Amino acid sequence: MDLSPTFVRELEGIVGARGIVSSPEGRLTYEADMHTFYKGQPDLVVLPETAEQTATIVRLCRREKVPVWRRCRRTPRPWVLPLPPRRRESTST
Repeated sequence: MDLSPTFVRELEGIVGARGIVSSPEGRLTYEADMHTFYKGQPDLVVLPETAEQTATIVRLCRREKVPVWRRCRRTPRPWVLPLPPRRRESTST
């Protein structure tokens, strides 16, 4: 999914530039959770620091019809929202 520059700027307005992970190297960290069945690099990662920021991000994503994947890791920031997730095709070996 292509995220428009306007949409990304709106997210930056919510969390600041430091709250956005957009580089391929930075997003690589978020390509899988502890269950690697769901694997795929997100198009963007947003790191809100407050419940209010999180709610605003979710409302923005709903308005723009952008899927949200909530992910919590053991980091100082309890909410991590890669946008959108991609699922790896299941293969039999």
